[in-house]
Formats: sequence, structure tokens, C-alpha cells
Amino acid sequence: TRNNLYPTAGAFEFSPENNAGVTALISPIPICQGSALPITVQVSDLGVNDLDSVKVGWTFDGISNPSITVNHKITVGKDSNVTIGSQNFTSGTHKLKVWTYNPNGVKDTMPNDDTLAVTFNISLSGTYTINPNGSGQTNYTSFTNAIADLNTDGVCGPVIFNVSAGTYNEAVSISPVNGVSATNTISFIGAGRGNSMITDSETALLFNPTSTYVSFTGFTITRTTSSASYPVTIY
Repeated sequence: TRNNLYPTAGAFEFSPENNAGVTALISPIPICQGSALPITVQVSDLGVNDLDSVKVGWTFDGISNPSITVNHKITVGKDSNVTIGSQNFTSGTHKLKVWTYNPNGVKDTMPNDDTLAVTFNISLSGTYTINPNGSGQTNYTSFTNAIADLNTDGVCGPVIFNVSAGTYNEAVSISPVNGVSATNTISFIGAGRGNSMITDSETALLFNPTSTYVSFTGFTITRTTSSASYPVTIY
């Protein structure tokens, strides 16, 4: 920060007059396989001048795509959602890189905040298994791993987890998942009471009250201690 009374002699001073950046991925979230989906990002005016124009470049999985020019005004400190193109999403992991350049037709004074890089997977849809001894792309070895993918990738269709018989010593915590709806439900189906058990020393199953359209069927849910907590808790 510049000291207006006692500026440092010989110091280089500048202001980020024309400064833009890509600050968020707006869509697609969630990401469904096999469909051409528009890619929309948030472009922000990070400088001290209003933006009358700015260019946006992008790559998908390392391949360059045609840049676009945003010609509508973005005022200082404000954002604009900009659709840069569309992409046909296949299975696996994908990398998106989007950046701004030439704000108001000149060089960006703060280029270090221009770029957004996102790595994402296709959202879950269909039937999966949870089996500690299982293998394959549709098997998870624990509830923790399955829920991590739900939280990261979301869903784009109904999802069923068929859970093998056994005791799962882990706390299962369910938070809101992107893409879940009355149609795109999430079902955990155990091998029957007494066969599939979820247990923890405190609370074995925790539900966020906004985590709707998620169900557990065919489980015994217990805790291993006599603590004051309940085996199933809505928090």
C-alpha cells in the first residue's frame, strides 16, 4: 500500500487500471457424459477501469479452442457470465483452462489473476457397488470413497449403490449433492438387516437436513460405544 505522505523513494508504483480475470466455472455443473454442453464462466473486472471489451481464450484437455471477445460493459468489481463454447463430454477426467487478455484492447496490468484452471470428472449416473474386496471402475471399497466422488462430481441421473454384506467401520456423512432431484435420487441398498452393518464409535450415519432424495435400505446402523450420541443424526 502506498504511503501518500512518505512514499518510498525509487519504488515502482502502478495501479491495476485494466485488469480482468476468469473467476469461476458456472456451468456445466453437474457434467453428464455423452452430451454437448455449453461451458459458461464468470468473467470479472478486477481493475479500476470499467471493461468495455475483453478477450477470453480457452483450452479443453490441452487443445486450444477459438477465443471470443466480450463486447458488453463490465463495471469495476462486477462479474458477467460468459459462454465460451460447448464440449462433448466423454468418460474420465477432463481439464479446462480459461483466461482473459487484452482488457479494453490493452495489455492486462495484473496478468497473474487472469486464469482459471479446473479439473473435473463426469458426474455419477447408474449402478455402482460398495465392496471392500471388489474392483473395477464402478466399485468403491468404502462409503467414504463413494461419498467423496458424489461430493466432488455430483450426479446427472439416478444413482444406486449396491452394498455387499459386511461391517463398515466408518462414519458416513451425507451432504447436499449437485444434481440430486426427485428424479436423480441416490440409493444405498444393503444386503439386509444384520448382513450389511455401518458402525462407528460415535454417530455412524450423519445427514445434513438439506440432503434430500438420499435413502438407505437393508442396513443395521449402530455405534460401538455407549456415548450420548445417536447412531443416526440429522445435523
